[in-house]
Amino acid sequence: MTTLVDDKQASYDLLLLLADADARWSDYSSAVRLLDHAADAGGGLPLEYEFKRARWIRLRDLRAAVKKS
Repeated sequence: MTTLVDDKQASYDLLLLLADADARWSDYSSAVRLLDHAADAGGGLPLEYEFKRARWIRLRDLRAAVKKS
């Protein structure tokens, strides 16, 4: 039988996994949004994902700037 803590951890892990998958497909907006949800749900992000989030934000913004020009 799973506990609420187990379910919360599984949800958190799934959000991180989905963020990685979206980033692999170059959907950085979705990846960042998923990390924001994970941070809210889990009380923050591991350092690795803080770095990924910063990188994906830069890539998202760069992609948006290229589309405008």
